[in-house]
Amino acid sequence: RQRALIVIISDMFVEPELLRGCFQHLRFRKHDVAVFQLLDPLELGFDFRRPMRFLDMEGGPAVFAEPNEIADRYRLALQTYLDALRQIVLESAVDYHRVRLDQHYEQVLMRFLVGRTRSEGVR
Repeated sequence: RQRALIVIISDMFVEPELLRGCFQHLRFRKHDVAVFQLLDPLELGFDFRRPMRFLDMEGGPAVFAEPNEIADRYRLALQTYLDALRQIVLESAVDYHRVRLDQHYEQVLMRFLVGRTRSEGVR
């Protein structure tokens, strides 16, 4: 029944429509939601040069692939996903932060807190 600040730290690799439902439910309950999407620079750049075995960190099967053959499709799929996620967080009024794993967490946290101070912490 009480409002709360809910902080979600995740790679957010879930179907965007499932996230929409979760975010809207939390916002409907009047919670203040902040999302930190953690992304590895290798995920964003996909600058692999030789055949690689890609592991699913959540238990799915490993995939052996030639990066040159899949790089364009991968980048397009990632950008499409990130665009869909961006639209959902905008529509759901969620405080969204994309964080690269090579960023210093102190800087990310400081930007978040300063932004909260400027906006008086409520979304």
